[in-house]
Amino acid sequence: MARYLNSPVPKFYPCGVCGADVPRKALACPDCGADERTGLHGDADDSTDLGTDEFSYDDFMKREFPSAFERPAGLHWLWWLTGLLLLGVMAWGYLRF
Repeated sequence: MARYLNSPVPKFYPCGVCGADVPRKALACPDCGADERTGLHGDADDSTDLGTDEFSYDDFMKREFPSAFERPAGLHWLWWLTGLLLLGVMAWGYLRF
């Protein structure tokens, strides 16, 4: 039992919030900033109610970035006509020579 009485006191203890090593005399966690009010020593009341709403990432993305989910419009009829005319001219030139 004397061995335990003479053992050195650890210089650090784990943060009750993030688990980082906190110096014994620190007033706040150097990693996450937790203090006595937020549960630095792990004995704080964890009664925060964040709600039970389900989060849908797809709905969030559609709400925040609607243009990214819109289908692009088809080619205008004028471009189709131009393409067909160019193909016709190329075919005519190929068959003529």
